[in-house]
Formats: sequence, C-alpha cells, structure tokens
Amino acid sequence: MRNNKITPVGMFDMLPGEASLKRNIEEQLKTAFTRRGFCEITTPTLEFYDVFSASQLPQESMYNLFDAQGRILSLRPDVTAPILRVCAGKLDPQLMPYRLWYCQQVFRRNKALNARRDEITQCGVEIVGAGGFRADVEVIVTAIESFLALGLDGFKIELGHIGYFKALAECSFDSKELSDRARTLVERKDFAQLSDLVERHAIGDRRAMGSLPTLFGGKEVLDEALSLAPNSDAKAVILHLKEVYDLLCSLGYEKYLSIDLGLVHAIDYYTGLVFRGYLKGLGDVVLSGGRYDTLSEAFGAGLPSTGFAIDVDSIAIALKKNAPQKSAGRVLVHCHAAEDFKRGEEELSSLFEAGVPAEMSLFDSLSEAINKAKSGAFSRVVFISDGKSEIYEFGGGKDE
Repeated sequence: MRNNKITPVGMFDMLPGEASLKRNIEEQLKTAFTRRGFCEITTPTLEFYDVFSASQLPQESMYNLFDAQGRILSLRPDVTAPILRVCAGKLDPQLMPYRLWYCQQVFRRNKALNARRDEITQCGVEIVGAGGFRADVEVIVTAIESFLALGLDGFKIELGHIGYFKALAECSFDSKELSDRARTLVERKDFAQLSDLVERHAIGDRRAMGSLPTLFGGKEVLDEALSLAPNSDAKAVILHLKEVYDLLCSLGYEKYLSIDLGLVHAIDYYTGLVFRGYLKGLGDVVLSGGRYDTLSEAFGAGLPSTGFAIDVDSIAIALKKNAPQKSAGRVLVHCHAAEDFKRGEEELSSLFEAGVPAEMSLFDSLSEAINKAKSGAFSRVVFISDGKSEIYEFGGGKDE
C-alpha cells in the first residue's frame, strides 16, 4: 500500500518556524539586492529543455516531461540560462548592462539517499552586458553585503579564475582528455595523483600545474602564482585577480576573502573570475558564482555576464542551528467570554503596534491557555474578563 505520509526522495516539507525563517532570509536578500540597484526578474518554472543545453548540466540531473505537442520540457534546474534567454530576446540592448535579481526554485536530481534536496530555493543576481574589472568587483561586493545583511559574519568568499588553469593546461598537456583529468584532480586537491599525471604526461614547465592544488590562502598565493605563470595569458589572469582582490581589501572586505586557484568546477560554464561562499560550521558551498561571457551565445547574443546564486535552504539550516532556542516576549491573549472579545482585540492591536508578537487564544479555558504557555510557547498570558486584564508571566517563549 502506498505510504501517502512521506514525500518523494529529494523533496522536503517546510514546517512552521522553518518556513518563516526562510521567508525572512529571502526578504532580507531582496532588500540587499535592491539597495545595490538590482531589479527583480522572474522566469517560468517550466522551460523548453533546449534552454539548458548550454548550462553543462547532465540530462540525468534534470526533471523532464512532455507538453501536449510532445516537446521536452524541464523543471528549471538553473536560473541563469532563462535570464539570459530573456535578456537576449526581450530586453533592449541599448539599456545594457542590466542588474537583475531573482528568488526562485530550482529542481535538480541528486543521488538518492544522500539527504540532499532536489528542490532548492536560490536567491541571486546577474549583471548582464558588462565585462571586466568593475562588474567583477560589484558582484563580489554584492555577495559579501548580502551575507552581512543576514547578520552573518563567520563566512569566507574564495576567489579563483578559470583562466589560470586553462592557460596552464594549454602549455602542459597535448590532449583534452589529459586536461580534463588534471582538472578533476585539481578540484579534488589530489596532489599525489596530479603530480603523477604531470610527471608522466606533461610537456613544458611542470611546476605550475603540479602546484595548483596548493595555491590557496591569502594574498601571498597570487604572488606565488605569478612567479609560476608559464606564459603571458597566465600572468594576465593573476594580475586581474590581484587587482580585484586589492580593491576589495581597500573597501574593508579582506577578512572575508581568500584565494583558491584550484576552483576549476564547471570550467565549460564559467569563463573568468569564479568564487564560492562558505559559512563557518557548514561544510557545503552556500554561494556560487562567477563570469560566464559565452553562455548567452546559445540565445544568439554576445552578452558578457557575471553573477551568483545563494542556496537559501542551506542558509536557513545554518541560521536555525545557531539561533537561540527561546525568544522572549510572545504573548497569548485569552478572552473569558464572547463579550470580552472586543477588549481582547484592542489588547492584541496594542501589542502589535508595540512590536510584540501575540495571538488570540483558541482554547476554551484559561487553564488550557496557561498550560500552553508553560510548555514554553509563550512568555505571557493576558486574561481578559469583564473588561479587565489579568497578566500571567512565564519564562518561556520558545519558537515553534
């Protein structure tokens, strides 16, 4: 018999308290994005499958279905590609660059039994139609300010650049197969196997490629990478990254930054500067972004672009983990009889105006209301009877 009390693998219910926390995160991010001049955009939950062909997402990770004409549709696994579709076909190119923000669900199949969500809420920004230094700085500043707007402080933004690995690979290996193998090892920071691959198959200077997994840390990493750079392309990448890093430090963001030249994920998707965000105590990436100047070509346009996406669900988990178990001040207003309800509503309105979280009691008796408060749900019960108020104080106030 089918168990109709559980959800499909990868899908999760959002319980009271959790849902409000998540919604609060979304609202704070929207405010942070708007403050920096970004405008909201939304795209359909269902798109034609071909929209995501340039996103380098494996077909098996997508939720696909057919429309009435037999065409393949996909539940949106990515937000960036649909936004570029809109920018390429519906927005005035004379008004570029566009600064856009979104907060939408994405759907991606993860391996079963790994406790990962297949439905994820992402909030993020896209700067479409702007290349170069200024846009790279702006998108990273926006990422940092978004975390700060959520009251987060223990986070790091790791900066890298796809161009450095590409430059090293071109002068180190004579086949795409070897380059792809090296990229996987660099991403895993598998120094031993990468050293073996370089020793056996690399051509030219082996030092830079062999050292790539170790090139992470502070500003000194950029100096080392520059000294190892085997050609002008690699040097130009590091100088650009150094320019971005130095400006961010001059703006007071140094404590939030680190360098990792081993960020080579999705190398066919990103084309330049890339970055990831991590929270203290949470191992997973909660923010991912970078430059993708060629992605819009799938829609017949050449729009240099950069942006990032924040995993709102992971942020909510981190905030819930660090949140205090009790929040003082919740009030339950209990009316003795029907003729007391008008006075009770007045009391409730006064509490709302004072910014005090409160609600009307649904219990039939005062004792039931008091027992509810004693459970930790409320710190106070206001009892209304014959037009008079009587207050019962408790030490609770636990979030539900």
